[in-house]
Amino acid sequence: MRIWVIDDEPGILQVVETALTCRGHQVTTYASAKLVGDAIASQCESIPDLVLIDVMLGPEDGLALAQRLHAVWPTVSVVMMSGDEVPLPGELPLSTRWLKKPFRLQKLTQTVEHFHSG
Repeated sequence: MRIWVIDDEPGILQVVETALTCRGHQVTTYASAKLVGDAIASQCESIPDLVLIDVMLGPEDGLALAQRLHAVWPTVSVVMMSGDEVPLPGELPLSTRWLKKPFRLQKLTQTVEHFHSG
């Protein structure tokens, strides 16, 4: 599965990339929403099957980025990562899930496999 991981914390990017690559996924990491925007505009990247986005991307808004991605690729699945409380049902689009930080690698892989098997 092609997975993009977007987070401004290098440690999170490295751990998530390693964990998912070891499970056979093709992972591309981005440290900012601007880099994602550049990749979309250049159309040099393959459309991802799943995107994991940190809600707080420094000065950028991960939720706004998720909306931009859905505007470009309506069928892309998104997992929002945050230490904030999980939103109520109906507050996120159907193809979006929430992964509460800090998370265990088992929870990360279970969340990814939900989309891989679905």
